[in-house]
Amino acid sequence: MRPILMTLVVVCLTHSSFAEQKDLNRHNIGLAAGHITGSGFAYRHWFENSYGIQLTLAPYHNRSKESTSTYVNAGLTGLRILNEHERVNVVAYVGSNFRYRKSTDLYWYDMTRLPDDTYQDNRLTAGAGIGGDIEFSSISVNLKAGYRFSTDLEDEFVSSLSADVALFYSF
Repeated sequence: MRPILMTLVVVCLTHSSFAEQKDLNRHNIGLAAGHITGSGFAYRHWFENSYGIQLTLAPYHNRSKESTSTYVNAGLTGLRILNEHERVNVVAYVGSNFRYRKSTDLYWYDMTRLPDDTYQDNRLTAGAGIGGDIEFSSISVNLKAGYRFSTDLEDEFVSSLSADVALFYSF
């Protein structure tokens, strides 16, 4: 009888903690587009202390008889809720993303393959800013503005204003 009672207590406590997490909308999935956060499918998780993390990933690969293209964008962003309101949260963020893009054009002439024409672009971007999270029930729109630093890892360096936008479903 005692093990059954202990199991029941553990199940009730576990269920109540999961119910609390669901009410707080800790988990978000959606789409993001931005210079700092990255572009693609996004997952965002909020911790109990008003801090959060966002992961963004966009993989793409296409191969045909004439060309091959590969594109990957991966981002990691740290978030902090500065001010909470009923439907709008003011959020500070700092993040970075890496973009890899390579395309190869394949040339054929009279059944003979000619040398490929390859273009490759790698870019690392980091920055910080402030934005707002506007909540509509279980959907939220995230708008951010900041400043970014970007390099192609060879000789180019760019710094400029940045905008990031995301659409999330909370569960």
